[in-house]
Amino acid sequence: MSDTRPYAIKLNSGTKIRLNSIYQTYTYAGLMMGVPNEYYNKRMVERAGTFTDWPEVADPSVLTPQETFLPEAEVPDGFPSELGRPARLPHVFCRALFHGVSRKDRDEHLTAMVIHWWQDELAMPISDVAIEQIRELDWDVLAIGLTD
Repeated sequence: MSDTRPYAIKLNSGTKIRLNSIYQTYTYAGLMMGVPNEYYNKRMVERAGTFTDWPEVADPSVLTPQETFLPEAEVPDGFPSELGRPARLPHVFCRALFHGVSRKDRDEHLTAMVIHWWQDELAMPISDVAIEQIRELDWDVLAIGLTD
């Protein structure tokens, strides 16, 4: 029997949040040719903060991905060095909606936040690196209220 309980994370602040929805794509699914590089990766991370699958929840919080530089043996001849060193982000780009309860001013309000991150394997589970970064988020500042 599978576990159907909501995926919960306890933040460092003590707030408990639950995963509501998650979408995943392969990081370089749209890269037609060549190899990823520092410039391409930087633009990809910047763009991740400009869109969301849940526009009613506002802009996403984008976790900082770890960039890995590619060994020289994996770099094709004539790679354009002006775009930066060949490098890759983790293989999977994750976009998720979390719900929680904010305790601002001692009142409890249902809140939500969209979080974007990268990890090497398809979730579930969410990678340990992402969980640690999520735990550090200031939910009461970044999450948006869903009820008054």
